[in-house]
Amino acid sequence: EVNRRPQNRQVNSGAGVYLTKNRIFAPTFFRQRNPKNFVNIYILTYIPCRDMQMPVFCPCRPRLMNFLFIPGINNTTSSFDAVRVSLPDTCTALALDCPAVKDVDAIAKGLLALAPDRFVAVGHSFGGYVALAMLAIAPHRLDGLVMANSNDWADSETQAADREFKARQAEAGDYDQLARAAGTRAYHPDNADRADLKAQRDAAIAGYGALRYAAHQRASARRPDRGQMLKDSGKPVLVITGDHDVVIPTARQTEMARRLEAEQVIVEKSGHMLPVEQPEKLARALTGWANGQQF
Repeated sequence: EVNRRPQNRQVNSGAGVYLTKNRIFAPTFFRQRNPKNFVNIYILTYIPCRDMQMPVFCPCRPRLMNFLFIPGINNTTSSFDAVRVSLPDTCTALALDCPAVKDVDAIAKGLLALAPDRFVAVGHSFGGYVALAMLAIAPHRLDGLVMANSNDWADSETQAADREFKARQAEAGDYDQLARAAGTRAYHPDNADRADLKAQRDAAIAGYGALRYAAHQRASARRPDRGQMLKDSGKPVLVITGDHDVVIPTARQTEMARRLEAEQVIVEKSGHMLPVEQPEKLARALTGWANGQQF
């Protein structure tokens, strides 16, 4: 079989074990060079099998890439739904909601207890602050870190005071108004009137709630600057942002990427809500970057 994906069975990338309903094909793989290109040739040995219940492990198969997605303020794991389904089958994708806790390190510890042993953390906005805390607490668990519409610096005193004021407003019953006001500037102008994004936003606000909003505003205000820690970690870092992010300005995220000497992807026609505005482009950026790393 030469450079062809069979239509009637699942094929692992590279030399591996091919599974059908009640059969295992164990291939001998070699690569023959011809003047034009490389040709993949498989010699398949048929092994009968009945009632196969578990996948067959093959040491030739590449290790799955585990992505852990962490949402931002006013968002839940649903903001990554379209991203996760757009990833290739060589990736696993777990999304975890942040609990209503007013300390990013405490949130990180809670999520680490639910996370895979090894993973790439993908933090969107506030989720990036939690991902940085994970790296500070358990660097051996993270293969890499993706900062999506996020930053590694601390709030100024003015920003911290504004967050506390908003937290108190939310506790006083104004959460819905605060969340919707934030939503008006979160999207690229071309996406602001999209019905699907409005529906997603309504569902996210309803699922997120005032309690988490107040806690996460206070957690953001108290977080430390972790820029030097991130640079010194030696971990692969991807900075990915929309070309029209006015919440955490695109220019400042670009400066961060340069300071960290990190790879950066700027996605066109996207604002601060990149995971829902351009999920397919985000998925492609993640896999393209991950495929180039030595995890």
